[in-house]
Amino acid sequence: MNTNTNIIIALGSNIEQESNMDYALELLRRLFGHISVTDKIWTEPMGMEVSADKFLNCIIVTESKHGYDQVYKAMKQIERKVGSYKSERRRGIVKIDIDILKFGKSIYHASDWERPYIQQLLKQVPVALLE
Repeated sequence: MNTNTNIIIALGSNIEQESNMDYALELLRRLFGHISVTDKIWTEPMGMEVSADKFLNCIIVTESKHGYDQVYKAMKQIERKVGSYKSERRRGIVKIDIDILKFGKSIYHASDWERPYIQQLLKQVPVALLE
C-alpha cells in the first residue's frame, strides 16, 4: 500500500520573479494536486558568485505517493519547463530554483534551513510537518 509522504519545497526566482514563480506554482499544482503556499518574500541574493537581482521566495507543502527520486526528477523538469538552466545560473540568472527541503523525515539542503528567509517562511508551515 502506497502512503503519502509529506514534502516541504523551497522556491526562488530572480528574473521575472512573479511570473516565473506563478508558472512554477501552477505546474506544481498540476503535479501534486493540492499544495499549500506560504507568503512570497523578497530577499537579497545569497551565495552567488556574480551580481544578481533580488529573489522572490516561498515554500510549499504538499504530499506524494511517489519516492524521493521521482519527485526530485519532477522538480528538475519543472525548472526546465520554466526555462531555468545551469548555464544561466552561472551568470546570476535564476528563473526558478526548486529545492526539496524535507521529504518525509529526511532533511535536504541543511544549510538552507539556517537562512533567515527560510526560517521566516517555515513559521507558516504546520509544526507537525517540521518534526
